[in-house]
Amino acid sequence: MISEDLPWYYFACKACNKKVFQKVNNDTPTVGVLVDEEEVYECKTATCKDTVIQYTQRLKIPLTVQDSSGTVSLTLFDRDACRILKTTAANLIEKHVAGGDKGLYPDEFEALLGKKFAFKIDISEFNIENNFWFFGVSKLTDDEDIIFELEKKANNIEVEKSASLNNRFTDMDSEDTVNLNDDNSTDVIMGVTVGTKSNEDVKSKVCCY
Repeated sequence: MISEDLPWYYFACKACNKKVFQKVNNDTPTVGVLVDEEEVYECKTATCKDTVIQYTQRLKIPLTVQDSSGTVSLTLFDRDACRILKTTAANLIEKHVAGGDKGLYPDEFEALLGKKFAFKIDISEFNIENNFWFFGVSKLTDDEDIIFELEKKANNIEVEKSASLNNRFTDMDSEDTVNLNDDNSTDVIMGVTVGTKSNEDVKSKVCCY
């Protein structure tokens, strides 16, 4: 799905492609004189060093994607987004701002929903240091062969995990069990309920790792 509470485009520096910021004008206006306010943007990266720059519009579509292991939040940037949507950021923004789209994001974004892609993501120091779990997409593909191989690998990992868990459960020594003498006891491994028995004295097996 597309996250509706986050912006889907930004102004980018033409030199380094990083986000630019509107320059604050600290000049005191002359009383009684009307001055046209021009929006001036500056890039704060080490490369551009707060210089007033030329900027352009770029897409940064906030997505939530899902597979068999769970969900993750990703940002789809301009290059890949425009290739998939077969349009440009400028066209989408112009249409949306002009009132052609009534929703929170352009209608064209609906083409992303329900599709299957393989993603390569960037996990930056900013993500870790700020506990920010929204990752940028560095590459993506809808190549069916690549997706098939990745899904097969993921399934093999799940099978290996399941087999390892079962082996640990089977190999537990009887002295690691505790008789709870309860009519409704639960077998628990690593905090996950794996089975419930009732109407008899049972033993509960608990492992902590």
